Amino acid sequence: MDTKSPDNDKAFASYRPRLASSGRHVGTALQEFGARPLIGQCLTHVRGVYHPLSVEGAAVNPVWEVRSEVLHFRLGPFRLGEVKLKGFTLVSNPFVVDAELAIPMAQAAAQDCRAAVVSAMPIPKRFATMCFDRGALRYAARYGDRYVVDLQGSFAEYIKKFSKKSRGNLQRAAKKFEKGTDSIGPILEFRSPSEIIAFRDIAVAISRASYKSDLGWGFPEDESFAREIELDAVAGRVRGYVLMSGRQPAAYVFCRIDHDVIVYKHIGYDERFAQSSPGTVLLYLMLQRLFKEYEFRLLDFDGTEYYAYKEFFSTHAISCARLFWFRPRLPEIALFGAHWALMATWRFASLLRHHIWRGKRG
Repeated sequence: MDTKSPDNDKAFASYRPRLASSGRHVGTALQEFGARPLIGQCLTHVRGVYHPLSVEGAAVNPVWEVRSEVLHFRLGPFRLGEVKLKGFTLVSNPFVVDAELAIPMAQAAAQDCRAAVVSAMPIPKRFATMCFDRGALRYAARYGDRYVVDLQGSFAEYIKKFSKKSRGNLQRAAKKFEKGTDSIGPILEFRSPSEIIAFRDIAVAISRASYKSDLGWGFPEDESFAREIELDAVAGRVRGYVLMSGRQPAAYVFCRIDHDVIVYKHIGYDERFAQSSPGTVLLYLMLQRLFKEYEFRLLDFDGTEYYAYKEFFSTHAISCARLFWFRPRLPEIALFGAHWALMATWRFASLLRHHIWRGKRG
């Protein structure tokens, strides 16, 4: 996942003529891609004006997969270590499945998995950290808000959530890119397998020039990923967007699709255009398009890590938890019990420090 802020001052090195991953120049890839030009309970409202949000899908069969999961042991900002374990993980988007879905403990055991894992499950305000649930012990290892945009209204209704000043800033920034793009429009959409291949070339070319690539956060370049997204494009499960400045790509967004939810996965932009806020403009124009299409119920910003742009553009913040279901065996009880004890120790220390600080002030 690469959902850092759309416009980070350090995000990309200066743009220079470069080759796409196939060896073709980016301009050639753009000419060949044939993409479509675009015309312009457990949740909290985020400065929104929207009707109540339905966060559950309609009877979608959940997909589970054996994966390597990591349980991080931290004491506040101090990283003490981590434990890797084999998990039977829900790969379906949490907003397309029933929150009360059956947990496949028998299948997990048959695959020799230590736990069934749901990375982000919507939860109510009162939620037990550890309890017996659905035939197994359940442990909530992490809590956080997952930001989404409710796409069931109109774009005109949606932008009312922004202040007059913010709306004006977004519209002016978008017009800067609209002026220099001639007939192709400022934003290009990639759907088909051939389009997704061309999109990958453009995304990789932008990503290679960035600091993200050195940190391992760049757009994936391995051939197995290329084949995967090509097959996903055949099934209509991926989509790419590129913001243009004249004939130059300025930013990209890669999204995955799970039924009626589109997930914001990988983003990047060219630092040459940083002062024009290309990531912000691309997201704004992409949302304009998504509202017009009426194809999706939600745009999911993915993950529970906080970034200001997620809160700025979202209509709802949905409380979620990373959940582990495990059999009551001594190794699992010791592992998850130790993690819980460490987290509880830090929470108690934080509360005690806050109480002492308030006492000194008062």
